[in-house]
Amino acid sequence: MLKRFANNSLRFRLIVILSGISLLIWFTATAIEWFKFREEMDKQFDTQQVLFAERLASSNIMQGFHEIRPRHRRHFYQKHVDDDALAFAVFTEQGDPIFNDGRDGQFIEFAPHRGFKNVRLIEHDDEEDEVDTWRIFWLKHRDLYIAVGQEIDYRNKIINKVMASKFWGGFIALPLLILAIWFIVTRELTSLRSLQKQVLKRKPDETTPIQTAHLPQEIQPLVQSLNRYFNRTQTMLSRERRFTSDAAHELRSPLAGLRIQTEIAQMTLDDPDTHLSALNNLTHGIDRIAQLIEQLLTLSRLENLEQLDELETINWQALIEQNVSQLYPQAESKRLEICADLQSIPQNQQGKPLLINLILRNLIDNAINYTPEGSKIKLTLTSNGLTIEDDGYGVSDEDLNKLGQPFYRPVDRPVQSDKDEKGSGLGISIIKRIVELHGFSMKLSRSEMGGLKAEIIF
Repeated sequence: MLKRFANNSLRFRLIVILSGISLLIWFTATAIEWFKFREEMDKQFDTQQVLFAERLASSNIMQGFHEIRPRHRRHFYQKHVDDDALAFAVFTEQGDPIFNDGRDGQFIEFAPHRGFKNVRLIEHDDEEDEVDTWRIFWLKHRDLYIAVGQEIDYRNKIINKVMASKFWGGFIALPLLILAIWFIVTRELTSLRSLQKQVLKRKPDETTPIQTAHLPQEIQPLVQSLNRYFNRTQTMLSRERRFTSDAAHELRSPLAGLRIQTEIAQMTLDDPDTHLSALNNLTHGIDRIAQLIEQLLTLSRLENLEQLDELETINWQALIEQNVSQLYPQAESKRLEICADLQSIPQNQQGKPLLINLILRNLIDNAINYTPEGSKIKLTLTSNGLTIEDDGYGVSDEDLNKLGQPFYRPVDRPVQSDKDEKGSGLGISIIKRIVELHGFSMKLSRSEMGGLKAEIIF
């Protein structure tokens, strides 16, 4: 449960991470301070030993010590030096002890050494011998050796006592630090909770942007991405609503026409010519609706595709020859000339041959349907793209900008064939979507031949 909460709660992770970092920094700082403090205290203790040895050397304390009875030496030392703080002994050059502090100094063994040296000092007791580590400072003064020692454990006790007071002071402050971290993190995440409430209150179809004025700078990119998503959603919903409305409108007229032709056929059973004409019109209307529904389904499937999969190598030459051959009888009936100029064929271009075939068929079919009899259609293929143009009437600049919108058909374009009447205004929309899925681009313009020019740029 705790693990799942930790994985899902940003506040919990921030508090744990920040608290852990604070603890790590505190322990590291304490350790560094301890080592530096110990180094400084060792210097202070060493200085204390040196000064004490020099005071012994420069005073007449040795003469006074000879005058003091042995039983009073311990009392004399305790009045001037703290117990276990320092021990001293004085030796001749030959190593003979002259006097000491009467306590730990009596166990210092002579060594003709100058400066500091750590030694193991054996303290003899009635019950058992005790071995401790001492730091001894040796000073040569005239014909005497003065040894001033200090127990390492004594140093450690003093250092640890001071550091313990600092440690516990900081340790007691740690809960306050963690509490402050919890409070700050909770307060700073208030904007996220406010954003969460704002998003939860939104209606399913609400696409108005979220205000970012009072949000932290780090959260604004997320909110801006959400706003862009809402904007795309709004655009998509508007396009779908418009598409649905246009589709319903486009289907209404052919269906009404079918109903009329059906009624005429029923009422003219005794008139063979009129009855046959009504049936032919009925068939013509059914074909038009079938084509419209097929194009609607095709466009719907293409709009739902985000990318193409299972790509194949596109054989442009074979697809062009196939479509020209299939549509040639239709062009021949209008005495149209189709000229295919395959200047250079793209090699190893990947895509969906079935969709590319749909592009070619729609473009060539449009050129045939929207050009007058005896016109010329030119198809040019290069490594950079495909161009299909004609010498027909073309379209106006205003219509050029609107071509490709679903169900849009130029109103002033002359009808050149019966098939032209079945145009739904979806062909260019389908072509543009296929072009986008393949990563191509499409351009519609006036041809130098006088008609419409459609360019597919690879």
